Amino acid sequence: MGDHLDLYKQPDFYRFNEDSTKLVEHVIERVRGEYLDHVLDLGSGCGILGIELSRFNHIKELDFVELQPQFIVYLEQNVRAYKVANSTIYKTSFSNFKIEKKYDLIISNPPYYNMNSFRTSPDPNRAICRHFLVDDIHIWFNVIRTYLAPKGKAYFVLDEEALKEIQFLESEKIFKIGQLSNSVFIEYLRLQR
Repeated sequence: MGDHLDLYKQPDFYRFNEDSTKLVEHVIERVRGEYLDHVLDLGSGCGILGIELSRFNHIKELDFVELQPQFIVYLEQNVRAYKVANSTIYKTSFSNFKIEKKYDLIISNPPYYNMNSFRTSPDPNRAICRHFLVDDIHIWFNVIRTYLAPKGKAYFVLDEEALKEIQFLESEKIFKIGQLSNSVFIEYLRLQR
């Protein structure tokens, strides 16, 4: 993806990592050149997933959902700096996100670490980035299931433990598409309804 990643504005308490860059690389490989009407970057942080995807695809509308005000400032700066057209930033939690549209593609790097098996950061802003402290994994996954269009695709990264929590819900539609140390890259398909 290149050296331009260093130009993304981010808060001091949290930087995107290889999970985000590798996830978006996997997604770009799968959808490069496709015309996408509606794309959702769920739990956007500084916006790297949606913004990078928009650099390689024509996206009619790109929506970002981010809870933390500390990230919103940087997300807005990055959207302007990378000249992302037709984008909307929703400043809300997963559980409070309500909209009347369906998405062709949803991309997300959620806060998937389990509180019992991974230490919590003393910085509350960083802790929200790593753990489901406001909502839980089931609420997050329900947003994906609710807003993914028929024949839509969702791509996200989880660890194996988090994957087990949602896999029983949709086992026939979840596919592992890659792995990075403890993280698993997932493709979830919405079958025609």
